[in-house]
Amino acid sequence: MSAIRFEDPWIERGPWKRLRSGSMINISQVWVVLLVLFNLALLGWLGVNWTLNSMKLSEQDAQITSLSEDVDWTEARRNWASSYVRVKNAVNSVAEGKMTPRQVGKLTETLWVQSRTYGFDPVLIVAVMQVESRSNPSARGHFSSGTESGALGLMQIKLATAQIMGKSLGLVIHEDADLMKPEVNLLLGTYYLMRLIVRYGKVSHGLMAYNIGPYGLEHRLRTGEALPVAYSRKILVQYHFLVQKFGRP
Repeated sequence: MSAIRFEDPWIERGPWKRLRSGSMINISQVWVVLLVLFNLALLGWLGVNWTLNSMKLSEQDAQITSLSEDVDWTEARRNWASSYVRVKNAVNSVAEGKMTPRQVGKLTETLWVQSRTYGFDPVLIVAVMQVESRSNPSARGHFSSGTESGALGLMQIKLATAQIMGKSLGLVIHEDADLMKPEVNLLLGTYYLMRLIVRYGKVSHGLMAYNIGPYGLEHRLRTGEALPVAYSRKILVQYHFLVQKFGRP
């Protein structure tokens, strides 16, 4: 009696086995292709996203730079305005009704522009103006004997000196009346004083030379004679008083 053989329906044989094997290979290849495509799409998306983010960051950087420049510009204007008001207040404090508001405005503009051009504290000039003429635009200097010294106006500058300084600044000074214009007198006197300070390398020596003339100061320095320190100290005391009142530059 022959044994009965039961076929396992799950055993793959012949062409069926080859068909299943081939299908598995084809399916594996499809998955590989799909996986590659997915990775390529992911890389593409990441690339686009990175580009967009980079563009956004660049725009933000540009905006930040622009804002920083605006802040710097605003801060500079605020400082300029603050320094201008400081000078105007100092001039007003010594004017004491001797000058019109228009004259005060002109003097403030002249001082403020000069200080930014030559790099000095304009309040120092206000102190000189106060000591020299009591801030009187019409002041005329006198010697101890009572005769006129020839010093004129706010900064008590003499006509010959003013004419020399005027040539350097492109101004033509004809007569005493020209030096009675407050803004002209202040411009020439300030320019002269700044040249002296630079020449001697010290504010105190520049002030002394302004008082007795450069040749007078050099003679005293050579001979060892006493320097006119009282004059420079008087101005520096007045300057420190104004600084305490109106603040530092």
